[in-house]
Amino acid sequence: MNISFISTKLSRISVSLLVGLVLFLQSAIAQDISFDAEVSTNRAVVGNPIQLTLIIRGTQKISPKQLPPIDGFDIQYQNSSQRFTTINGQFEGSVSFQYSLVPLKVGNYGIPALKLAIDGKDYTTQPISIEVVDSAGGVSSPSQGTQTSLDDRIFVRLETSKQEVYLNDRVPIKMLLYIANVDVDDIQYPQLEHAGFTVEKDDQYKKYQQIIQGVRYTIFEFNTFAYPTRLGALTLGPVQIECNLIVRNQNRRSSSGRGRGVFDDDFFSGFFDRVEKRPVTLKSDPITLNVLPLPEDGRPQDFSGAVGNFNFDVSVGPRELKVGDPITLRMKIRGNGNLKAVEFPSFANQDEFKLYDPIIKEENNTKILEQVIVPKSDQIETVLAIQFSYFDINYGKYRTITRGPFPIKVEKSDQGEGVKVIGLGELATSIVPPEKLGQDIVFIKDSAGTFRAKGAWLYRRVGFYIFLFVMGIFWGVAYIFYKQTHRLKTDTVYARRMQAPRHARKGLMHAKKLLEEGKREDYYTTIFKTLQNYLGNKFHLSSGAVTFETIEEILLNKQGADMASVRNRLKIIFDECDMIRYASGQITAKDMQENYQKVEQIIDYLERHVK
Repeated sequence: MNISFISTKLSRISVSLLVGLVLFLQSAIAQDISFDAEVSTNRAVVGNPIQLTLIIRGTQKISPKQLPPIDGFDIQYQNSSQRFTTINGQFEGSVSFQYSLVPLKVGNYGIPALKLAIDGKDYTTQPISIEVVDSAGGVSSPSQGTQTSLDDRIFVRLETSKQEVYLNDRVPIKMLLYIANVDVDDIQYPQLEHAGFTVEKDDQYKKYQQIIQGVRYTIFEFNTFAYPTRLGALTLGPVQIECNLIVRNQNRRSSSGRGRGVFDDDFFSGFFDRVEKRPVTLKSDPITLNVLPLPEDGRPQDFSGAVGNFNFDVSVGPRELKVGDPITLRMKIRGNGNLKAVEFPSFANQDEFKLYDPIIKEENNTKILEQVIVPKSDQIETVLAIQFSYFDINYGKYRTITRGPFPIKVEKSDQGEGVKVIGLGELATSIVPPEKLGQDIVFIKDSAGTFRAKGAWLYRRVGFYIFLFVMGIFWGVAYIFYKQTHRLKTDTVYARRMQAPRHARKGLMHAKKLLEEGKREDYYTTIFKTLQNYLGNKFHLSSGAVTFETIEEILLNKQGADMASVRNRLKIIFDECDMIRYASGQITAKDMQENYQKVEQIIDYLERHVK
């Protein structure tokens, strides 16, 4: 009887848990429904099909849509696919329908906005424009079966939300890299031409996707700020981005040149794809900004050029002290603007205080001034108010922030009492320098010292010439050290070449550790980066431009008995790294050890024989 009761209770609990799980999954999967249309390219060739994909997110219970007739195209339904993913803990289900569109004639056509009814609600896609050209009007792209321009698939744009700005205004800048249907690696930070501007640098970026004219782009967004330093029409840009295109050649012939072999069969092509990197430099169009002078109307006399939106704080302490005791004055300016160009207001009642040099620093978008002031008499009752003026860019007018006055109580110092320094930290040494004894006291000598015969000139002693010889060696070494240091600072090519082996040793040490741990992919990635950085520094190339083809061209012009062997080993290493990083392949621990030894031998040979 008890067993039956327990079994019945457990059954009810299980059913409740199952119902709860189903309700949880339904609520987790429930999401906003979206309906989008994408095309493989919006520049097609007559007779070459392009792909149209309809994507419905938020539901999977839907049948293929019958497309209406589209002028200029023959339409055929191909297939459908379903996806169920988890993004940030949220479940997302989607279904896609693929259609083949064959262009029938030359011209500019469009896929109209398509409507779809789901649960009684209509959803609409964005219209897509497509340019159809003849066979001579495009650039061949065998991998897609159509013709399109590379400029349509990877390009750079420079954008700003302002066209008219004030002098020293904070101008938000976006540098955008658009990528569609191509593989890209080694993306370098954008280089922006900014004559007449001061530009901040931030290595952070955002990566997201966006559908533009029916094509899905992966976008790398780099954000920064520019501050104009001259008046008039100024050109900002272009922005330049260097990267490598990854090209996979699946139809290569066998190395013997006698046609297709066993491993050239399509079954093996996915395992042994040839991966090549081709350096690409992308440039955007520049933008023009009209820089206006700051208005004269209402300009405060103490205005020093701060433009933006700021807060200003002042603190004074201690408030009760004696004559000669220090007071710490702290000013803080924070906000949106060019803090490097912001100047602190001057201290008001300078005649009543002894002032020490201030310490100025920047941290967390805040500029801080710390200064020690010392009252000269006990008659001082106030540290006068301090004003900071700036031009508010949001309202287009000047603003003044006043802090103070700050009442203080100064008493006469006790006779014989020294200066007290409390809680000043690094400022203490600037107020009370260490005491040096013996500067104003002449001590009575208790010893007459060493007597020297009159006429015993220093230049007649052997020790004098030994001293000159030693000093000559010292100055010679110091001069050589100075020349070497100066050349490292001014000669970029020489500095990179000298630093190349040191960086290579660090990379090889890390690679050896990965080799011992058996981490194959991490090892080959580290070896590739180490070799890429070393060769880039050795031959003054950007790391993204280092490929076997570029290095081979350089080594062909170098003399050396084993140079041909070095080129062959270098090619093998690049091929092994690409195979492991971009394709699958069987690599043993012995192969990895031999690879490591080859890299060491190549670096050692280049250091000893190539200058």
